[in-house]
This record gives sequence, structure tokens and C-alpha cells, in this order.
Amino acid sequence: SRVRNGLVALQAALSVILVIGAGLFIQSLRNVQRIDLGFNMDRSLTMQPVFVAGQDRGAEVARAIPVIAERLMRAPGVEKVAFGQAGPMAGASLYAVYRPGANAQPVATPSSVAVSPGYFAATGMRLIEGRDFGPGDRPDRSVVVSRSLAQLVWPGKSAVGECLVLEMSGNPCAAVIGVVNDVHRSRIIETTSPQLYRPVDLNDVSLRGPRQLVVLARAGAVMTVTRLAMQEFQRELGDVGALSSRTLSEAMARQLRPWRLGATLFTAFGALAVLVAAFGVYSVVSYTVSQRMHEMGVRVALGGSLRNTAGIVVRGVSFPLGIGILGGLVLAFAGGSLLQSLLYGISAKDPRMFAFAAAAIACAGMIATLGPALRAAKADPIAVLRIQ
Repeated sequence: SRVRNGLVALQAALSVILVIGAGLFIQSLRNVQRIDLGFNMDRSLTMQPVFVAGQDRGAEVARAIPVIAERLMRAPGVEKVAFGQAGPMAGASLYAVYRPGANAQPVATPSSVAVSPGYFAATGMRLIEGRDFGPGDRPDRSVVVSRSLAQLVWPGKSAVGECLVLEMSGNPCAAVIGVVNDVHRSRIIETTSPQLYRPVDLNDVSLRGPRQLVVLARAGAVMTVTRLAMQEFQRELGDVGALSSRTLSEAMARQLRPWRLGATLFTAFGALAVLVAAFGVYSVVSYTVSQRMHEMGVRVALGGSLRNTAGIVVRGVSFPLGIGILGGLVLAFAGGSLLQSLLYGISAKDPRMFAFAAAAIACAGMIATLGPALRAAKADPIAVLRIQ
């Protein structure tokens, strides 16, 4: 009996730990998916041609992208088209900025990327103040800043109309013409950092010139737009092997894999653990009842009620089940710090998850006990005593 009760307690403890892990990873995945990256994640496509390995055609791509963008603007299914030195979530180089005057210390070191007019609309970024770039804006004369950069350099006042010196080499002060929302630079989970946007130089075919196309497709037209873009790249550049085209959601899928994997594994093991625990409790209680059927028959013959007889069986399993659940909660609480680095937006010791896991295992155990308990309570005294 002690061995059987010990196995019930052990199964309950392990099941509690796995159910808690499943709940934590599922909630963590949901928290990550709710993060606002600042872009239109489902309809904004980043596009770049792929050539034969080792083939360097960057200058040709830089010349072709503005032409292709102009054609795609009139294509069906296309809402907005833009291009830039890099696309969203592709990282950016740091660029020190200074106030006009003799002060040689940088006031900030934002990440910087050169983009075309319409880039903010094509990526789903929000223009908070001022305006977007226009055809007459020059890279060294006009800039758009992120909200965090505006608050850092000009706290408590409007940044539009102010100016920044982009380098210490005597360049003129570049006027701030607009302020946009903060966006993530390269990762889903990152701290907000100041960012600076400059007009892309169409005459620059180096890495600072047009390198990537950004298209905002209409709802349901992502595949159509991708096919049209591939045709335009082949028409302009000839032997394009493939087109690297994906929505921002697809681009971020790889970063979501650890949370998805954790949630999937823990959910699968947690569900299996609950089933095994329920089956284990049922097996133990059923075997115990079969051994005590003579006793149960005598109790019924002496006037034992259905409730009292079934209660004996339920109480017999409640103690080891409760000990196992309590032990699982203690172990999960003690080992929570080992799991915390893998979670986001939730504590590894979240009381809601502990309560849910305890309730789930307790319910599974009680449901598994119900059948054998009713069988014991409905024992026929005459048939049981005759067999004995």
C-alpha cells in the first residue's frame, strides 16, 4: 500500500511540474507575440534579389530598385512601395549626432538608415509629428527622428524645426522634418533605442544606397505582389536566381522558435503527464478496491450509505495525491529561477500557474477515483460474501 501511494504521489508531483512549465511557456509565447514592433507585420514585404553564390551585383541592384519601385506602384495588389539602405528589422549602423556649435561631444548615437519617401507608410510606421521625406530632401540637409531620439535631445519640446550635425567634419546642420514612432531595430526583445532616418541617395550605389525594396501589399495579395516583383527584378536584372521576399511576421518566425518549441514540448509532456497520472490513480484505486471488496460488502450489508462507502475510497487516495501536488509545487517554486531566463513577461513563480496546475491534477485524480469508488459503494453484499 505504501509503495502504491508513493507512486501516486510521485506521478502527481511530476505532473504538477510539467503543467506549470506548460502554462508558463504558453503565456510567455503569448506575451512575445503581443509585442508591438512598430511595423505592419503581416502585409509589409521586404524584397531583395538573390544571385549565384559569390556574385556581387550590388551596384546594379542599387540602380534597378528605384525603377522597379516605380513600376510596382501601379501594379494590382500594391498599396505602397519604398526602398532603403536596409529593410525593417535588418539592423542599422550607429551614427553619432551633435548639436550645432562648438561642443564636440555627441548628444546621442542613434542607429541610422537611409530610406526613400514613403518608407514609413510602406512599413506601417506612424508619423507622429511633421512630414515624410519628399523629392527635394537631401541626405545632409533633412532627417526624421524617432520619438525616443526626439525626447533625448529635445526633452519637453517639439523636435520639428530643430537641427542636428550628423558628423564632426563641418557638415551643415540637418533639419528635423518629422518624428516617427519607435520601432525595434533587429530583435523582438530589445530595449527602445534612438533612431535616425536620412533620405536615400539615388546616386550612391555603395552599401549606403538603395539595397532593399519594401512593399505594402493589400489584404490577401501578398503572393500576387511577390510574383509581380520577381518578374520586375528579372526584367531589370536578367538572371535573378530567386527573390528573397517575406513579410515581417515571417522574418521574425525564427526568433519566435524557442518560445514555440518550449510551449509545444511542455504542453505535450504536460498533457501526457495528466493522462498518465489519471490512469495511474485509476489503476491504483481500482486494484485497492478489488482487494477490499469483501470489506465493502460487509459495510454495505451493515447499512453503510453510498456516500460513506465511496468516501472511504476517495479519502484513501486524497492523501497521497495531495502530498504529491504539494511536493510538485514546492519543487517547481524552488527550481523556478532556472527557468526564468527562458520566459518573457511572466514570473516563473506566477501564482496563477501554480494554482491552475494544482487544480488540474487534483481534478484529474478525483475523476479517475470516481469509477472505482462508485463500484465499491454499489457492491452487492450477497454476491461478494458468497465469492469470499
